[in-house]
Amino acid sequence: MANLLAAVQGSIETFTIYSSQSSPEDTLSPEEFQNLIQNEFVEILKDSNHPKAKEILLQYKNTNNQKPMEIVEFLDFLRNIAGAFYDDIKSSKPQDPN
Repeated sequence: MANLLAAVQGSIETFTIYSSQSSPEDTLSPEEFQNLIQNEFVEILKDSNHPKAKEILLQYKNTNNQKPMEIVEFLDFLRNIAGAFYDDIKSSKPQDPN
């Protein structure tokens, strides 16, 4: 399977695993979302080399815990994390002097 397709499938499977812990099964409850962040993003939460990604995670952790999250909202969350993670990686690379 191609890398991007595997990433999409893995993201959906992760959502399904966490959302199946309560009803309705097609949404993440606030508790499930908190568990997902704590378990799936532990490296970012502990790693100071990814400040933008960590900031986004903490914002979601603190503000998006009032209502269930559907798959589209979850994918939007992943997009935001991926963008911040990319920025962190890009800014940590040495700049080309040319």
